[in-house]
Parts: sequence; structure tokens; C-alpha cells
Amino acid sequence: MMTIDERQALLQVLPSFRNLPPTALQELVMYLQEISFPAGEVVVRQGDKADGLYVIQSGRGEVSVLVKGESAPKALAVLHAGEIFGELAFLKMNCKRSATVTALEPLKLMVLQGAAFLRFLKKYPSVRPVFAATAEELRIYNFLKLLSPFQALEQRRLHLLCDAVRTLIVPAGQEILRQGEAGKSCYLIRSGRAEVFRRDAAGLENSLAVLSEGALFGEEALVTEAPRNATVTALEDCKLYVLSKADFMRSRT
Repeated sequence: MMTIDERQALLQVLPSFRNLPPTALQELVMYLQEISFPAGEVVVRQGDKADGLYVIQSGRGEVSVLVKGESAPKALAVLHAGEIFGELAFLKMNCKRSATVTALEPLKLMVLQGAAFLRFLKKYPSVRPVFAATAEELRIYNFLKLLSPFQALEQRRLHLLCDAVRTLIVPAGQEILRQGEAGKSCYLIRSGRAEVFRRDAAGLENSLAVLSEGALFGEEALVTEAPRNATVTALEDCKLYVLSKADFMRSRT
């Protein structure tokens, strides 16, 4: 079992916790519970009610998502010691898990249950803006973790790369990217919905899919010179995270 000092040291490097006042952080660690999962066991499952967040003490976990229309889940990332997951429950109560996390090897975790977090906020209402201020960084960090080129990147470099991700607001009806154009960025939908179209040889556009919150698209632009193979148009006002190929290439040097 970790000591109080060890718990505090682990939390202090995470975006959600590192800016907390020392007294609040010292008390927060008292709310944490330590739990373990054997290799192969599901820790959280996509679609289940989210009621807490997890910090990895040791071991590795795989993040996967089952996409509508596909028979097998898609592996998105591998999480290591010192990383956090389930933070949407931490920031937005009563939501559903957007992904499944499975232990690749024995996992030791610290969990902060939603009810405990609410008690903590009630006692320290002044820390709520601190968590709100770091919410965007957490989401951007997870956006980068979805991109395969960054899955093995160390945490420090990932957090630095967060600064290169910009937020883009696209109104309903506007194209986000066009089939045939050069790919210069990849996108993640933070909110809203977008539709994917592909033009056939006769010039007719066929609808391929509707993308919603959490959908990643255009990522092939980071690793290939091929032109866009489809058009993506906002069905409703969309808030997007955008990472340019130029910033991606700079991160590799």
C-alpha cells in the first residue's frame, strides 16, 4: 500500500491535481482507495455509468472502443503507471464511459469515487475553478493519446504537445475538410456532429457515416502525403480539437 506522501507525489504531476492548494491536495489523497485487477480483467466498460476516476500506480491497461457497425473493438492506447483515466466522470457526473479499459498485466490503481469527489468539492468550493481550468488540458491530452504516433510518447512530451492543439468552432453546414485536398491536420470532435461524404466516379456524393463527440478523423494526414479521401461537413455547430501536421513533425525532432 502506498504511503500518504507517495500518493501525493503521484497526484502532483497530473494536470487535474498539480495546481491544487497544498492543504486541499493533502486531504484529497485521503479520499483515494487502492484496488487491483488481474491481467485480462475489465476495469471500466464502454457504455457503463461513470462514477469515478482512476490513477495507475503500476501495470498497464489497454483503452479500446467499439465503433458502431464494427464487430470487434478498436485498441486506441496503452496506459502506464502515473496515467489517469475515467476523468470524464471526474468532470461531468452521471455520464457514460466512452471507452473500455482492460488490464494488460496486473494493475494497481487508486480510485476516486464520484460521491467522495462531491464531498471534497463541498468542503473546498474554491478548488472547483481549478478543476474546470484543467479540464481542457485533460481532454487535449487524451486526444493526443488517441493518435497512434503519440501512444508511446512520454507524459512530459505529451503535455508539452498539448500547447500545439488548437480549438476550432465550425458552424452547421460548413465543410471541415474536402475530398481531394491536401491533408494538413487531424481533428477530434469535442461536441456536435459531422457527416462524412465520398464522391464517386460519377461525381455523386454518398453519405458514409455520421460522426459525434469523441470521433477522430483526418489522422492519416499526419503520416502520409495522400489527399483527403472524403469530405466532412458539420451537421450542427461543432467544437473541434485540431493538430496540424507541422506541429506533429516538430514533435518528432
